[in-house]
Amino acid sequence: MANIQIVTLMPEEWQLYKQIRLESLLMEPKAFSSSYAEILQKPDSYWQERLAEAQSREKSYLLFAKENDRIVGMIGAYGPEGSEVVEIVSVYVTQEKRGQGVATALMTEILEEVGKGKSFRKAVLTVNDSQTAAFALYRNFGFQIVGKISGIMGDGYSHAGYVMEKELGNAL
Repeated sequence: MANIQIVTLMPEEWQLYKQIRLESLLMEPKAFSSSYAEILQKPDSYWQERLAEAQSREKSYLLFAKENDRIVGMIGAYGPEGSEVVEIVSVYVTQEKRGQGVATALMTEILEEVGKGKSFRKAVLTVNDSQTAAFALYRNFGFQIVGKISGIMGDGYSHAGYVMEKELGNAL
């Protein structure tokens, strides 16, 4: 973790965002509801607009783990206007950086960010039940299972999973 920084990306750095997002969908298709083929078709403006919206930190957040000039992880959050609930999404760390604290740093930072003076009282997320490392990470941050889900994921197959939530007023 010595060389890892948690950063935001500017809209003109959209290629870095696109690269890590596509990698996440290719490497872990059962962890995401979007498919690689679907997201690959998005125009350049899609990536630029997502980063611009995240810069405002109003309802959308995107953070990235950067090592030197390479993005090695990402996390996002989305809270609709007027909602007290923020959804944690798009959690991904590259294979070679897993188990080194990158996901912990990303989760720490996103929870801090969404808690800054916002009206969000609760964070929710979903996790595929085969994603044991992700499940353990979320439990370590105080997320609790509140329901079960199943659905078609990016690999085209139905997977079972959990809905987890955490009250944001609690200490991290």
